[in-house]
Amino acid sequence: MVYTKKVKIKGQDYWYLFHTVRDGDKFLKKSRYLGKELPKNLDEIKADFEEEINKPDELTKEDKIIESLTPLERKVLPNLKDNISVKIN
Repeated sequence: MVYTKKVKIKGQDYWYLFHTVRDGDKFLKKSRYLGKELPKNLDEIKADFEEEINKPDELTKEDKIIESLTPLERKVLPNLKDNISVKIN
């Protein structure tokens, strides 16, 4: 469930949207900055935020390949892309 919270930073009040997500054994807190005052279209912003959170993370083929590379290969990859046009099927 998405909730709003006023956070005080260096004496200033700021509004945020928060949502806690479970990732295995860990709990992650997702947030979105709203501003110094609550916006009038808060319900729309909450709905968009919930959609963003609930949307499944789909990786493209290229992203999956990049994730499987070693750190050294990831450093070399941008140089290869510049010099050679590589197509991933």
